[in-house]
Amino acid sequence: MAGEPLRSIAEIRELSAEDAGQKLAVELEAKITLIGYLRSGGFIHDGENGIYIHFNNKDQVPAEVRPGSVVRIQGATVPGGFTPHIIAKKVQLLKQEAPLVPDELDRTRLFQSDQDCEWVWFSGTLMEVSDFSERPYLFIKVWWHSRALIIRVIKSPETQKILEGLMHHRVKVSAIVATRSNQERQMTMRYFQLPSMRDIELIESPPGEVIPIGQILQKDAFDEEPVAAEGIVTHSDGKTVYLRGDEGCLRVRLPKSRSLELGAEVRVEGYSLPGAFGPDLLAYSLTPTDRRAEVLPRPFPLENDVYTAGLQNDLVRLSAKVLSVAASDKLTIIHCLADGEPFELYLSGPANLGREIAAGCELEITGICELKSDEPNPTVASVTDRFQIKARNIDDLIVLQAAPWWSAGRLLVALGLFSAACLLAVAWGLSLRRRVASQTAIISEQIEKEAAHKERQHFARELHDTLQQNLTGISMQVENAQLQFETQSREKSEENLERIHQLIVECQQETREAISQLRGAATTRGSLAIFVEDSMRERARVAEVKFEVETIGQPKPYDSFTVRHILRILHEAFVNAINHSQANSIRLIFDYQDEQLVTTLSDDGRGFDPRTVETEGHFGLIGMCERAELIGAELQLDSSRNKGTRISLKVSASNQQLETV
Repeated sequence: MAGEPLRSIAEIRELSAEDAGQKLAVELEAKITLIGYLRSGGFIHDGENGIYIHFNNKDQVPAEVRPGSVVRIQGATVPGGFTPHIIAKKVQLLKQEAPLVPDELDRTRLFQSDQDCEWVWFSGTLMEVSDFSERPYLFIKVWWHSRALIIRVIKSPETQKILEGLMHHRVKVSAIVATRSNQERQMTMRYFQLPSMRDIELIESPPGEVIPIGQILQKDAFDEEPVAAEGIVTHSDGKTVYLRGDEGCLRVRLPKSRSLELGAEVRVEGYSLPGAFGPDLLAYSLTPTDRRAEVLPRPFPLENDVYTAGLQNDLVRLSAKVLSVAASDKLTIIHCLADGEPFELYLSGPANLGREIAAGCELEITGICELKSDEPNPTVASVTDRFQIKARNIDDLIVLQAAPWWSAGRLLVALGLFSAACLLAVAWGLSLRRRVASQTAIISEQIEKEAAHKERQHFARELHDTLQQNLTGISMQVENAQLQFETQSREKSEENLERIHQLIVECQQETREAISQLRGAATTRGSLAIFVEDSMRERARVAEVKFEVETIGQPKPYDSFTVRHILRILHEAFVNAINHSQANSIRLIFDYQDEQLVTTLSDDGRGFDPRTVETEGHFGLIGMCERAELIGAELQLDSSRNKGTRISLKVSASNQQLETV
């Protein structure tokens, strides 16, 4: 649209999606805050507001442009996903300055729309890093004011190495506020884009004070100051370690997988994180001590109606009956019942349980207790009546009593088989009489259906090999006549009309013969050579294709039924070569051998891949195969692209007619 260009980001952000879609002119100066992946876009800020800008190509942006660069942007507005964006047409570097100073993230305004594209900073505990192999980004999760913030950064080996060193530490992050929205431009997620790893800094913290695990479990504040704890390892599972202290048990998440000996005492240091029944510890360091202790499981108090948080993450032991087993390559789940209390037993990885651990057996189970709650907000749950057990390995399961052979499942199978056998016997006795009485009727009906099916097939072949092919030829000649009538002399047009008349007469003759054949009068127009001279050579002359016929050996007579089907097969192959192959020459050979007649029709056309032939709506090849089967002949098709087509038909002299139609 004509008019003065928009010169401030505030003006652009106030546009509606419809107005931004008018591609209004933009000309403004701002500072770069982020250059995106492959320099396809980025964020700019004019000191008051931020906005996303899209570059048509990476060469459009001067190589010197980086965060802190002051640039002049000329472009146009677009609606964007959540707020309007700019499509840059020209980017001019004005000067280099220090990067913009970010504002502190205000948690009361986190989800307000005016925060989109703003340059902010915040500090929190780096919880984890996710790497989706198909994406060029890493996704960082930082715990901030009881909320996990998601940060996106461009993936690289250097970035991954730096993040490994920051795992579970307090960090200060400077990033762009970004928004994910739906088609209605409604916010569905708020996340952050990190310009570079220079914008995430380690916050040096004093060494954590060693406090009892019980006190850590009672802490009210989280992720503010580091804490340290000492405890006995009851279970080590890669990046997760379970520690037992004097007044409780603690689940510790490690930045890297560690293999720890059960019963070893370790010192961990990190930040606490709230959990369902007590905090976890995000540890950034773990140091084994010289002390060891025997790890004995705690008896599980099944007599209680509810289970207190003191059981969470503790090593327990109980006896239970197996109800069912579900196993996969990554996890095995065993449904159990202990004193009327159902629970699930989990075993990581593929487990070779053997035949002894099956539904109905009694087990002594040792494992880590994890409480469960039906509360809508599990972080405030204090008591629960549900739990699950996480076994450390297969050795934690001891079979006290094997499952009885006569299990409920096997009994049901046996009863089902017996009932089925009785029903089958009764049904067989009742149906035997009906079978004998109806067998003759069924056979008669099948014969009638088969005869009708063969009649329809024969009728379809005759229609295709007579009417369809001749009508196709007539259609081609009519088109040629129309063209010649407009561009050539009257004599040429009359000559073409005479060819059309000959084709019509031939079509009438072919139709009469087909009708006679369908009525049972097996006729033929004569020998194979006569048919070639009367039909194929004339059509080859019209199509301007060189046609050669060769006879090898002494011709032998065949009955009219066999001759008719041979001619129809050759006629179909010949017409296909004329109409579809774009051949310059066609060669037909009749080779009369002692035991068989071998007929070969070949062309030098463009050929085709027989595996890719679409048969739906094209019945020529199907009809050729059916006719060959009727006379006991062998039909072979050889063709490939740009190498022509060769069709060979072998008819045995001792099997000239198998059936009549």
